[in-house]
Amino acid sequence: MKRIVVLGGGVGGSGVVRALLKLPDIHVTCLVNTTDNGGHSGEIRRLLGIIPVGDLRRVICIMLPPSVRSQYEFRNEEGVVGNKILAEMISTKGVVEGILAFISTFPEFPIDRLNVWPISATPTDLCMTVGKKQYRGQLEVMFDRPKGSFGEFTLDPAVELLAEAETAISKAEVIIIAPSGIVGSVAPILLTEKVRELIQCKRLVWFAPLFSLPADGPNPWANYMRSIVSLAKTPDLIVANSTPLPEKVRKLYQERGFYLIKPEENTSNLQTSALLEEIPGEPPGVVASPFPRYFIHVQHDVDRLRTFLSSIL
Repeated sequence: MKRIVVLGGGVGGSGVVRALLKLPDIHVTCLVNTTDNGGHSGEIRRLLGIIPVGDLRRVICIMLPPSVRSQYEFRNEEGVVGNKILAEMISTKGVVEGILAFISTFPEFPIDRLNVWPISATPTDLCMTVGKKQYRGQLEVMFDRPKGSFGEFTLDPAVELLAEAETAISKAEVIIIAPSGIVGSVAPILLTEKVRELIQCKRLVWFAPLFSLPADGPNPWANYMRSIVSLAKTPDLIVANSTPLPEKVRKLYQERGFYLIKPEENTSNLQTSALLEEIPGEPPGVVASPFPRYFIHVQHDVDRLRTFLSSIL
């Protein structure tokens, strides 16, 4: 059985995991960061002093039938139901046993083919130093720094790689960086020293994100490439989406400071592929959120991803 590690949770990581599990003889481990300090995950982290649970819950629940998943993704006045349950289990049982206890409540979960772990058992903060100013915390680094500015990434405090995550990377044949944000999702994982050491001898595939953050500027491709290379290594394969977006959708993102990322044509090891599912020309409605995915459906198509992954693995 071929072993794959996916770095990055959220929508991008979940899509890649689902696509991989549609292939035969594949075992997947998805690793997520422990720096999230926003939303309900941030509230739980501050209250209980544990790792953020949102990305863990999202990747675990994406593998469940929709009728089951909706119960754990439901948000009431106290927050996301699944986050609360997972957080309680981690708080009382510890990180590893808490995650396993949460997963064990779902007979549908493919436990023989999928592991989901945080990169560390302790929470930490992502920091970026731009000039003489340090931006601290994932939200501040993602949104508050001057537009187009990139600096030196650090974790404070430095964290040790979870033993289960270390074992997964050591045994993996391929490491996939999910189509997630470089700053908020991927950098915190690659900043863990043991991760950088272990992936040097692995095949590294990077699925480039679709949009930049407002603080990243109109087309931060060069900055993203420098970040991946400096934090990890030059990817063996870089995959960029080539599906055209409806003009109204592109403008809707741009009005909120999110720009479609355009790879530089001279990028080595670059391969483009039409990976998006069908995109509506008209958004279904706008809600108050800085994240466009909440008001329009733009993400990778699982079946297209499966076909593409089959061709490269």
